[in-house]
Amino acid sequence: MEITARQEEIEANGHRLHVTYIPTATSGCWYVIHDSFEIWAAVAIDLDGTVVGWRNPPDEELRLALEPAIRKAFDIPQPPVEHRKEYAEGEAVLCPKCGSVDLDYDDAPTHGKCNSCELGFAIRTVLVWEE
Repeated sequence: MEITARQEEIEANGHRLHVTYIPTATSGCWYVIHDSFEIWAAVAIDLDGTVVGWRNPPDEELRLALEPAIRKAFDIPQPPVEHRKEYAEGEAVLCPKCGSVDLDYDDAPTHGKCNSCELGFAIRTVLVWEE
């Protein structure tokens, strides 16, 4: 079995760093962040782009600069982000992407779709009560 590591150079917050891609036996990979003299940190990123965890994580500001730089250098997708919008009773439901009111609820009560931009969305009911 041949394992190939790959290295790219990135820039994050004024630091020029090397990142070495190390494939794993699971669905993700390790990306080791280092300069010419020392290892700074390592991040595990799943194939869908989800950050699984960090070893020796940097401060928040540098971490938020490193993750997109690594994604760009290694062509890793941005993980999907769940967006939510709550509606008040009687409020018109609009497509969250294009603002259209032309919505299709054929798969209600669980799913809907915008007929203008084709965005599909899940419909969830929120329970609110007082005791």
